[in-house]
Amino acid sequence: MGALRLAGALWIMAGVTCAGLFTFVFVGENLNDLGALLENPALPALALGGAIVALWIGGLQLTRPESGVVRWSKPRRRRVADRLRIACRGGAGRG
Repeated sequence: MGALRLAGALWIMAGVTCAGLFTFVFVGENLNDLGALLENPALPALALGGAIVALWIGGLQLTRPESGVVRWSKPRRRRVADRLRIACRGGAGRG
């Protein structure tokens, strides 16, 4: 149980980091022109989505530290990692 609570705390820290990245890098740098965020919405959406998912998984592991939460989060982590790899390569059409 202690290891799952530690994992939950680490997920919370990751969520706070992603939220800070979104707030200070994406919004802070484009504060005068927030329309610039809509020109390339993929990266801000990934940072915000990562913050939401990490805070959600961390909260679940802190409040209900059971193995079902861990089994639930693993397939989603793999899918998110695959999508991030595709986005970093420049889209699904490029090799």
